[in-house]
Amino acid sequence: MNAESIAKPISTNLRSVASENAARLLFSLSLVVNLAFVAFRQNFYSVTTWENGEIARNLIMGLGYSSSYLTGTTHVTSVMAPVYVFFLTGVYEVFGITPTAYVFVQVLQAVVQAGSIVVLYLVGKRLFGHWIGFLGGGLMALYPDYVYSVTVIHQLVFTTFLILLLVYSLLWFRDDATKRRAVVVGSVLGVTILTFPMALIFSPFVALWIFLQVQGRSRLAALRLVTVVTLTTIAFVAPWAIRNTLVHDRFVLMKLVGWNFWRGNAPPAIHTGVPNDFHHISPALDARISTMSEARADAVFFERATEYVLAHPVVFAEKVVSSMWYFWWFPPVLDVHEYQVGLLRSLAYLPVFVAGALGIALTGVRRGGVMLIYFLFVAFTGGYSLFFVLSRYKVPTVQPFLILFAAIGVYWLYRKGRHVARNRSNSRAADDPAT
Repeated sequence: MNAESIAKPISTNLRSVASENAARLLFSLSLVVNLAFVAFRQNFYSVTTWENGEIARNLIMGLGYSSSYLTGTTHVTSVMAPVYVFFLTGVYEVFGITPTAYVFVQVLQAVVQAGSIVVLYLVGKRLFGHWIGFLGGGLMALYPDYVYSVTVIHQLVFTTFLILLLVYSLLWFRDDATKRRAVVVGSVLGVTILTFPMALIFSPFVALWIFLQVQGRSRLAALRLVTVVTLTTIAFVAPWAIRNTLVHDRFVLMKLVGWNFWRGNAPPAIHTGVPNDFHHISPALDARISTMSEARADAVFFERATEYVLAHPVVFAEKVVSSMWYFWWFPPVLDVHEYQVGLLRSLAYLPVFVAGALGIALTGVRRGGVMLIYFLFVAFTGGYSLFFVLSRYKVPTVQPFLILFAAIGVYWLYRKGRHVARNRSNSRAADDPAT
């Protein structure tokens, strides 16, 4: 046994211990910060729960998976994906619709968010090394959007965790591209879609990335693995799609999208960049949809928006391009959305945006894992721009990875600063006659 054979496992074990310690430290930091903010904000009374809460309450009252969101009267609904709704329903069943329920939800979300920090660290470590992953995880743990989101009764925390977990599972799959690992990837993708239907827009890029990673062995083998991922994802998604189709008497994959398409692609939204809301509906249309089923009302909105887009293709194209910028920065501010585009939020995001752009420029275009992140950027930027953009949409999708690139930018600036300082010190030493 030579020295090299002894040193290699010791080095591997040390790296493993360092990684575990870093993960524990980041998890603990995030959890402490999150719980402290939960205690500080105390969002346990008169809590806003939006559509998720209404559907959960209706389930508790025996009204089924129903909502009055679109038509004003309670109907069977598909306006929200099921995972967070059923989670909230389970909490209500145990604790009632009480402050205790909301304390439980926020504490659990604090734990899940801390888990997201660990997953970002692991993604960063795989792609760029230990220190970039650690710095990226630390930045995300302290970033206001993620700390605040823990106290909001919304699927955003779950979505952030699942998007990160999906990316990590794909990187893990690349290490050993087997059918068993393909099943795991498909399962994570399926659960992500059931929580966050917009993940569907990323699905073709997942398939493309897998094919590009594996095709070197054999194109047929690559297609088989893509098929395994696809079929596994379908197995998770199909029951909900079948339910939607049966209750609405029309095919609805995850949720109704006509209303959201109208919100971003009919006047005035298509001109202002700010989505339409209920007060933009004409009295005649409002009266008309109030007598319809949710699915039919949704179809009417989709038809109205599609007609406008087809009649004004240039306006639509301009809107898509401007929305891409709004997605990465902030959309225009109107009163209803001002809380999402505050000055403090912009100031917190600016250094991440600048350092992230620097990190992307330093990284350049690479194949492999970094290409997966770029695919994710393209998918969500394009997908949201076809509908409409709110500031929170980038928080669970592209922002964690922008923070990772920001860590690269910060680390590069740190190294550059040290190098300049060392050169100045050496120059002064050389000029000093005493030396």
